[in-house]
Amino acid sequence: MTTSSTEQWQLSAVTPPLTNDVVHIWRTVLDAPSPIVDALKAILSNDELDRAEQFLTQRLRHRYVAGRACLRIFLGAYLERQPASLEFRYGSSGKPALTCETARDCVHFNLAHSRSTALFAFARNRRVGIDVEHWRQMEDGSHIAQRFFAPEEVEQLAKLPPDDWRRGFFACWTRKEAYIKARGDGLVIPLNEFAITVQPDNRVAIVRSEVEPTDVDRWSVVELDPEPECSGSVVVEGSGWSLQRLRLPLWPDQIDGLPPLIRQSF
Repeated sequence: MTTSSTEQWQLSAVTPPLTNDVVHIWRTVLDAPSPIVDALKAILSNDELDRAEQFLTQRLRHRYVAGRACLRIFLGAYLERQPASLEFRYGSSGKPALTCETARDCVHFNLAHSRSTALFAFARNRRVGIDVEHWRQMEDGSHIAQRFFAPEEVEQLAKLPPDDWRRGFFACWTRKEAYIKARGDGLVIPLNEFAITVQPDNRVAIVRSEVEPTDVDRWSVVELDPEPECSGSVVVEGSGWSLQRLRLPLWPDQIDGLPPLIRQSF
């Protein structure tokens, strides 16, 4: 990750205004101290608390609680509602959404995490999808790409210098996952039935889609570079929007050290 991309993540403890022509991406760390996690549980629903208990380790349980609590806190701030009062509905693929009573309340969102890094995307009246993946060693990367990616994507990856191949692979992977999540289709779309761009400076998300040909003109993509050796992508419906990258302060050891955005949610 370059210095310039690091500086693009603005440290913030408040939610800036979310208008129709801007998309907010929040980055946070999910590994929070136990006293903070215990406090965050107060704003989760019983279903979410039950889901947290299904994870096998305390670390995973705590990460789930922190992620869902942050989602509620961000949405509550944008909608000027108490985070604990929000009710989610879920699509056929499990993608969460809020019921929009008015256009002002129609905040689309999506979240993703890799290890302890979580990304949240928010937009008004635009569908969004986001994905994040830490890089891994890819001894069989070419085989995986040929099996799951579209021919156009395999061809783009083959043209990359060897030192850039792993970054290109995960850029491709996160873009494809973000597109599927933006559509809300889950894994019912075969990954090789649509082709995306691999170049990081290309905002055209879809170059071919057998699923929905009109998607070529419907979606835009931005690569996020959340941290070193980690790829992130956001796919957004429509064009003419700008992106604002935000990050929460690191978790303090005690509740008194939480920023007002979080502390006032309890």
